[in-house]
Amino acid sequence: MKIDNASRDVDFIREIERISGQKVADCYQCGKCSAGCPVGYAMDQLPDKLIRFVQLGLREEALTSATPWLCAACETCTTRCPQEVELSRVMEALRKVAVREKKVTPGNHIAEFYDIFTNNIRRFGRAFEPAMVASFNMKTRQPFKDMKNGMIMAAKGKAAFVPNSPRNVAEVRKIFERVRSEEK
Repeated sequence: MKIDNASRDVDFIREIERISGQKVADCYQCGKCSAGCPVGYAMDQLPDKLIRFVQLGLREEALTSATPWLCAACETCTTRCPQEVELSRVMEALRKVAVREKKVTPGNHIAEFYDIFTNNIRRFGRAFEPAMVASFNMKTRQPFKDMKNGMIMAAKGKAAFVPNSPRNVAEVRKIFERVRSEEK
């Protein structure tokens, strides 16, 4: 890929650094993050290549990649990074900017799942899988997709129809509100 200065977006670099709190220029492309990534096999761009896109200010390439949505935030990359770049924070920043700029690839349901999952945690204080699956299936227009498996799981006592919310749901909601107010 040939990069010219006209395609570099310096404001994008600054924005990702501001949101993530990470200095992306500290990455010297050793590749340890990609070598240890447990979901790297499924990514369209490995983590080191994605951070290189950010370093070069390649907004479009970075924001349209599925990689930030596949990041499990397991911190393996951070543990391995000799420069202590917290790549999962960069991935989170890329997700935020991609959503804001509507750069999420059509037909890629990862962003929808991400939103449904976080809203599920905010609402119930923990993951309530039946509501999550139902919401996802409705959003992706396949409402009956998992119904048979859901009924089998419920019959075996492996899925509940009523959430078992922890006592501190209000505390979890406060965390979400604090994060939302800090993002503004």
